[in-house]
Amino acid sequence: MKLTRVLFSIFIFCFGALASTTPPAQARLLFIGQGKGSGLGWEVGLLKALEQKVPAFDRGQIIFAADSGPSVLGAFFACKGFSASSLAEAETLLKRFDPKLVNDNPAAKLITAFKKIGLAHLFGRTLSWAELETSLVTLGPESMNDVLDWITENGTCVPRLPLLIATANQDILDNRNQKIDVDEKQLDYDNDSVYDADEKYLGKACTYFATPDVMEALARVPWQERLCDLRPIRNAQDLRLAVLASVSEPTYLPRVAEPHPELIVSDGIHPVTSRWYNGGFVIPGAVQDLRRLFPSLPTIGSGRPEYSSMEKAVVRGLYAVHLEPALQHAKWWLDVIIQPSPDEWTWIARPHKDYPASVERLVDDGEKAAEACLEVQSCVPAPSTVQVSKLDYAIGGSPDQPVKTGRGRAIWSELTK
Repeated sequence: MKLTRVLFSIFIFCFGALASTTPPAQARLLFIGQGKGSGLGWEVGLLKALEQKVPAFDRGQIIFAADSGPSVLGAFFACKGFSASSLAEAETLLKRFDPKLVNDNPAAKLITAFKKIGLAHLFGRTLSWAELETSLVTLGPESMNDVLDWITENGTCVPRLPLLIATANQDILDNRNQKIDVDEKQLDYDNDSVYDADEKYLGKACTYFATPDVMEALARVPWQERLCDLRPIRNAQDLRLAVLASVSEPTYLPRVAEPHPELIVSDGIHPVTSRWYNGGFVIPGAVQDLRRLFPSLPTIGSGRPEYSSMEKAVVRGLYAVHLEPALQHAKWWLDVIIQPSPDEWTWIARPHKDYPASVERLVDDGEKAAEACLEVQSCVPAPSTVQVSKLDYAIGGSPDQPVKTGRGRAIWSELTK
């Protein structure tokens, strides 16, 4: 098993070092689906508008990145490709989600968890995962079986679209055995490396599940600078695991165990012998490495509204992550962000008795929002909401020449050719 890991790492390193700087599939666009719980209709609406205006979609010249809920759509389009018919099928797919899953209000569960964490620490104790699980996780992975069977074509899909799905590493980030007011673990948001109080390196905060073409590219990023460990998507089973890993803890499904840790490419020093994934909730829009590899590649995000104080407090009690700087660092790398308004976000977050109808409304809202951005040719992230990375330059480039981001109008004319 160790030999397998070593040979795989050597292959990736050597092959990656020789690889072209041309993006996978000669991509002309990087799209990142940013987690919004069960509000996936928003992404479908954006993609419907973009597919009509941006030729790269129908030509398959895009890289689809995703965290949390949008990983479902990333996996779907990796199998089906992009077209008007696959977008219509995606809308139908969303309506088949288990109603208990999509109407399970994450905000209400986080409030309950927050109260439990606060009471526990008031009395000088920590909470185990088992004690919190009843508040946060109410369904098992079987609730996704129907959707995942459809996405992976009953296990026969061979992904044909460059895909990256990000998920957090629970075994590295877990904070539940320490006092809530003591930072015994530190996360460097410039490269997502986690250190203990003595500055000993513990590992990466996240893992990229990636198709071979994307993995080959990411292997060219030095591990000290790369945000996440690498894990290949080789087949439909890996694709299924990637989705479950990214939609898991803290608010939907239980954490997910990695069945093949020998496939994970980490730092080349500390072999990964076990791994638990806990969703994309704490990794909001991890496109930094792809932007550094392909600095001219236009990048569009589907939007992740600012986290509430309650969300930030609960996640900080569970993991070595402060959500606000994590989101600010991620948003800086985007050229365009098509984000729900505060009113739309409030509506997305509430339970819906008629979920199929709510999907239709979200698709319509997302489509209109994308059309509006195309019309004004802007929708750049607000400067007050971003944080520039210390690694803001291209791989192999000069630190004095930062990657150009937030380009807005400049990318639309290029994309619509």
